[in-house]
Amino acid sequence: MSFVECEFTIYKVVSKHVGEVRAEFAERKKKKKKKKKKDREREEAMNAPDRYERFVVPEGTKKVSYERDTKIINAATFTIEREDHTIGNILRMQLHRDENVLFAGYKLPHPLQYKILVRIHTTSQSSPMQAYNQAINDLDKELDHLKNTFENEVAKHARDF
Repeated sequence: MSFVECEFTIYKVVSKHVGEVRAEFAERKKKKKKKKKKDREREEAMNAPDRYERFVVPEGTKKVSYERDTKIINAATFTIEREDHTIGNILRMQLHRDENVLFAGYKLPHPLQYKILVRIHTTSQSSPMQAYNQAINDLDKELDHLKNTFENEVAKHARDF
């Protein structure tokens, strides 16, 4: 067997092997695609609400509702529709910064109910509504400052390019 024939034989074997690997890879890809489709169909068949329901407030529903606690003075529960841990935790931390707030916490009643319940208990110098409004206003100012600082830095660095 000559060198050229030997080289050609090796090339045929390698090509055959590469072809088999490619076919196996294509088969795996096809199986993955089928599995994804099957999972998606199963998810759609489940009783889960549509995805848009996580953030779109239905007509006639208030974004925030307020309920005073009848057992504890200066305590209330705010129900915030279509929000999750992101807003709940930020609001809770901002409420903790207020020295008139004795307790601030939130919870999600159920993973498929897209609302949070924020509970606030204040001293006699303030009301839960005042504490809530102050926290929202402070967060608004803080986020405006963050946005302006970010935009200024982007503008500053954009000039360099």
